[in-house]
Amino acid sequence: MFRLSIRDLLWLTVVVAMGCIIALNSPMVLSLRAQVLSLEKEAKEKAAEKLTVSLESAAYRFELEKALGESVYGVDLKPDQNQPGNVRYRVYYGVLVPGRPSEPKGSGTFFAGTN
Repeated sequence: MFRLSIRDLLWLTVVVAMGCIIALNSPMVLSLRAQVLSLEKEAKEKAAEKLTVSLESAAYRFELEKALGESVYGVDLKPDQNQPGNVRYRVYYGVLVPGRPSEPKGSGTFFAGTN
């Protein structure tokens, strides 16, 4: 005949409790895993977009340096206060002198909006 001791009952309680915990948390773990996968996918897409923008920026800077024949060390982009659809830009190029800020040597407007 099978004899059931206190130690056997404690082990049975632990096994049943672990089974209940796993059964109750399984749907939550699956939903969290799905959320993590979707967030990873979004992060990869945004990283790819950032890389594309970074490459475009480098290409524009290269073309600008080629056209000017000098090194470009800064570009400021600010929305135009008078015309909301436009963006004002200033280009800093030439030799950078430490301790003495340079004035922009090129400026203008682009991304003209419809008014």
